Amino acid sequence: DRVNDKTGAIVVVHHGGHPCDMDPILEIANEKGIPVVEDAAHAAGTRYKGRMAGSLGTVGCFSFHALKNMSTGDGGMLTTDDEEIAECVRNMRWMGITRGTYDRFRRNGRQRSWEYEVDEVGYKFHMNDLNAAIGIVQLGKLESTNAARREVAVQYRQAFADLEWLQVLEEKDYAQSANHAFVVLVEDRDRLIEHLGEKEIDAGVHYRPNHLYSVYEPYRRSLPVTEALWTQMVTLPMFPGMTNDDVRQVIEAVRGFKSSSAS
Repeated sequence: DRVNDKTGAIVVVHHGGHPCDMDPILEIANEKGIPVVEDAAHAAGTRYKGRMAGSLGTVGCFSFHALKNMSTGDGGMLTTDDEEIAECVRNMRWMGITRGTYDRFRRNGRQRSWEYEVDEVGYKFHMNDLNAAIGIVQLGKLESTNAARREVAVQYRQAFADLEWLQVLEEKDYAQSANHAFVVLVEDRDRLIEHLGEKEIDAGVHYRPNHLYSVYEPYRRSLPVTEALWTQMVTLPMFPGMTNDDVRQVIEAVRGFKSSSAS
């Protein structure tokens, strides 16, 4: 009932690298003629029923920030199979210029290479060669680094399966997660994070819901499920360079939380 004639787009977030269940969402969007924007910032290499995240909706948005699964240092990428959107974005990424330098010289022919048009005001968002070179190398490592993350996730799941006070988020049958983040739910989130900090383990929360920030107050709606769950979320350490000793240290610290609290 939230989707109506005022709905401009449906934005889905593949949080932590786990894909949303896209088929029902795409069915609603197609019925209403509404574009779907995939927030795939955590989802480089994620698959939904064998299909790559970022290729399912109208537009996919990736982040190449230094902490993401694939990095160029910073920046990101937009993917789409809609040629009209692609052409618009190509122009907007560099000051609204309709013919970039590469195209002007590569396709020069009889046209003057220095001539181009500016149809609308754009931005300076195009990637430089240095970032692109880093990205090409990181792309070649993506499958192996995601596999390393998966190994850590498997160890966590096995180690925490018997804890009644901690809920591990399951990986759905339709999903192959990029495992950007490993999130668990606990009632006493803040105390667990403090406990891990005392063990020199950095845990965090990702994220505070957007609608709770003051800038979004004019658009705020009651979201009881979101508001309840975010107070229980803890993100445990997860990166491809974790050693078995690192993983064991986290596991022992988490499992020791309740006994530490009791004493």
